[in-house]
Amino acid sequence: MATHMKAHIKSKGTTRGLIYRNQSEGQFYAVIGTNRGMGWEVTICENNKIVRAGICGKLRSGPHKKKIEKGDFVLIVPLLSKTSGNEYEITHKYSSDEVKQLKRAGELSQIKEQTEETTIVFESDVVVAKKEEIEIDDDFINDI
Repeated sequence: MATHMKAHIKSKGTTRGLIYRNQSEGQFYAVIGTNRGMGWEVTICENNKIVRAGICGKLRSGPHKKKIEKGDFVLIVPLLSKTSGNEYEITHKYSSDEVKQLKRAGELSQIKEQTEETTIVFESDVVVAKKEEIEIDDDFINDI
């Protein structure tokens, strides 16, 4: 950044207040998932619903630009211009300290851990496995 531009950015180290969601505006707490082109897949904390969210302009450019990564907690708002209910906009990114404060205040509920299970398949049984499939036959048992 050029030296003459630094004088315009004034940061005095003041802390901002914690931003809570406004339910009347339809805001939700969410966790960033995977990047999907021009947007992100986010998981809404209340109901574990996965939706698509873009980044608003103030977070995308300028001196207060925020880097958004997988696992970050954010505040999202539904887009009014879209007719489908799956389009949202990321309006605020929470720091790790702010996430701790939200959890202490009871505002932020944890997303339920969706564990993937390992399924054991015996010879001719047909079972759908989520993570990986282990086939056990007589040779495998004899090797143990």
